Amino acid sequence: MLTTLYSANSLEEMDICLRQAAEQHGCSIIGEYDLSSKLRDRGLSTGRKIRVYELCDPIAYSKLLERNPAMGAVLPLRISVHAMEGGVQLSAVSLASLGRSVEDPDMVPLIQEMEMAIREIMTAASRQHHGRAAAGPRKTDTYVHEGAMEGQVSQRGQIPQRIDRLGTKVEDLAGTGGHDAPGG
Repeated sequence: MLTTLYSANSLEEMDICLRQAAEQHGCSIIGEYDLSSKLRDRGLSTGRKIRVYELCDPIAYSKLLERNPAMGAVLPLRISVHAMEGGVQLSAVSLASLGRSVEDPDMVPLIQEMEMAIREIMTAASRQHHGRAAAGPRKTDTYVHEGAMEGQVSQRGQIPQRIDRLGTKVEDLAGTGGHDAPGG
């Protein structure tokens, strides 16, 4: 699952905006490469300019790696930016699937924190414009994301509809300590 945003910025403007947004969120861009030129060097072409940014959130990464050093396999988080007509598209892998795959429930909040940070950075960068970074959203900016899908919603800690094998619902017991309308 990808988180995707669109911006009217050019690739060059987005480079500056992403770096500023990352810094504002206590993160940094620790690597950046032009994926399309690397493919072109091998005689292949994507037909688009694509840049990939590697993001470092030192506080979140240190907490995550302290709990499970193997999580270094998914770090650093990456944001892909590619040129398209009228601007750029930013994309990042959603960490929700990673949160479902870890066996340590204490890691889930850390993963969710990283998910929120990358979304906030992408949103801030997509709304900035080089030269007027604090100008806020423009009409040409569009946020595209379908929201949480069924597989991204954690059922941990949710109250079930029926609380016993007799089919009792929580709302049936609310307020009185017993059924409000016994009988049929």
